[in-house]
Amino acid sequence: MAPIPVAAAILVLLGAAVTLRATHGRLTVVGLGVALLGLPLAVGGIPDPLVLAFRTVAILLALLLLDHAVRRTTSLIGPIHLGGTTEVAIVLAAWLLGLILGSTMPDARGAAIALATAVALGTAGLTLQWFGHDTLRRGCGAMFALAAGATAVPAFGGAEGAALELALAGTLLAVAGATAWLAVVGGRVRHDLELADRPRDLRDAG
Repeated sequence: MAPIPVAAAILVLLGAAVTLRATHGRLTVVGLGVALLGLPLAVGGIPDPLVLAFRTVAILLALLLLDHAVRRTTSLIGPIHLGGTTEVAIVLAAWLLGLILGSTMPDARGAAIALATAVALGTAGLTLQWFGHDTLRRGCGAMFALAAGATAVPAFGGAEGAALELALAGTLLAVAGATAWLAVVGGRVRHDLELADRPRDLRDAG
């Protein structure tokens, strides 16, 4: 296995783990950024410089939007429903499963790491969507799922077209913008998907 994809895959896993376990909004955004920025290199090889630059700029803008939303509301978020450690273990198991499946493919050397990373990141995204209870984690989960889908295309032998990369970059930026807006609005009106220091106990209401 080439060292660059392996190192990038480890970086993606670390970023996903931070996103799952963090109870500080800005640290959650950092984990998201580490995972998304390291993802292109985990697919194998060095992407086209112009496409990589466009995607990197889009991700950085998305991170700035999310960080702005966190600072406008509150930095603290409650722990994920299963506690974080369980979700990280699920993601690691998904990565190993993807690695095993990828090793059975014809071009196993490059496909195994790419497929394992896509499966792990997709699992992290679904976990955040299912067990997350705030706007920030739901948004991060959607971005992880989108990035995992785009990563799975070359893992299964598809072409890494510039159109796919540009579409992914634009979609990630759009999701980040929507997440930031919902987080700010939720912080103002105390909606269910708010960023809050601690969840409100309805038994104490009224």
